[in-house]
Amino acid sequence: MANALERFLPEGCAPTIASYILEHNVKFRISKSRQTKLGDYRKDPKENFHRISVNGDLNPYSFLVTTLHEFAHLTSFEKFGPRIKPHGKEWKQEFRVFLLEFINRNVFPKDLESALMNYTMNPKATSCSDPRLMLELRKFSKEETAPLLEELNNGELFQFQNRIFEKIQKRRTRVKCRDIERNRYYLINAVAEVKRIQNG
Repeated sequence: MANALERFLPEGCAPTIASYILEHNVKFRISKSRQTKLGDYRKDPKENFHRISVNGDLNPYSFLVTTLHEFAHLTSFEKFGPRIKPHGKEWKQEFRVFLLEFINRNVFPKDLESALMNYTMNPKATSCSDPRLMLELRKFSKEETAPLLEELNNGELFQFQNRIFEKIQKRRTRVKCRDIERNRYYLINAVAEVKRIQNG
């Protein structure tokens, strides 16, 4: 199992992740790219195993962080039951423990490690919610990455979550945007990956 995971993870991490999979009786699946999520955790009460899926197109560090994110859901479910908030204090506590294990092993490059240490103070629902962490993780992407919303000029059109928006103005960590079809305004994370659309 560790051999199959090696090409997706930073060097030396596959045996530990394989041990987590065996220890917690997980059906672990490497998924095709999904726009709406990087990973997923599920536990059907009728099943005696857990399900975790992680997008296979992630760079090794993003793959590891996403995998640990999903295992934190699993262990918080096991320890505290199904009624806890998905990204509440219990999950944050578990995710912090998982991340610190790998940080203490010096798995991450210095700048990424620094961003992760800051992130562990109060982990968000996704790594994309932390601008500094997302920017550090993007540096290690295997392929050319999509532009970030903050890189577009005001007035440019872009596609995000299958909808067309116009960038209006940046406000701290978010950007005011207009949904073209609905003519409504939304605030979108400045470091969200978007698809440029040629105006006109």
